[in-house]
Amino acid sequence: MPTGRRLDTWYLDTDPAITIEDTQITTCELAQRRLTVNGRPLKVDLPQIIIATRQTLAPDSRWLTAITQGDPTEPNIADPLCWLDFEHAGRNALAGEAANLLWYLMGMGGWLVPRYQPATYHRTLRLALPPRTTPRIEHLRASSGGRIDIHYTWNVGGGRHAALTRALHRLAPQPARFLHRTRAFLTLRILGVIPPSRLSGEDLLLILIKAAECHTALTSTAFFHTTREHRSTHAFTPS
Repeated sequence: MPTGRRLDTWYLDTDPAITIEDTQITTCELAQRRLTVNGRPLKVDLPQIIIATRQTLAPDSRWLTAITQGDPTEPNIADPLCWLDFEHAGRNALAGEAANLLWYLMGMGGWLVPRYQPATYHRTLRLALPPRTTPRIEHLRASSGGRIDIHYTWNVGGGRHAALTRALHRLAPQPARFLHRTRAFLTLRILGVIPPSRLSGEDLLLILIKAAECHTALTSTAFFHTTREHRSTHAFTPS
């Protein structure tokens, strides 16, 4: 992730804004706001998130690799079964492969691709049904002193929840250690696929929240599925 590439161009150079109660707040200005997300403090410092991700994925960093599919997503490996993507297959970082699969199950397949890449969604699935479960912000309020209170749900639906549970069970016998190794790749996947200029304000805020949760001592697999009932056992430990 050299300086001046995609994340800088999309986020830091243009600094897209989100409207909260008739006030526009840029993504970088969120770092100066006091956010409470699902009842817990969360710092959304996008410049620091990008710097930390770049440092973790520096060119001289070392990662366990294997000859892998290269783009493990539902359309590529589900039906018909395809263990190798001949465009992307090769020696890939296993943490990156895991991040691609988990984010597709969690966000891309049932939410971002059908909403922002509908042609791809219909082309790659035999039965491209309208999404029934998508993340949503249920409460958003700004108050004095730079405070912002947010409540959201991230319900992936029964099928994807089952797939995520099985994948995480196989990938993460030690969840905290696995998530620590994967979070830089997962952060990059969350921020680096759909340009923020194309996202609605609510969807951009959800993306930034998930990137911040990745960056903030991610330790629990509950990160991948958050309902109203699970908010009290949410997936990150504030720093």
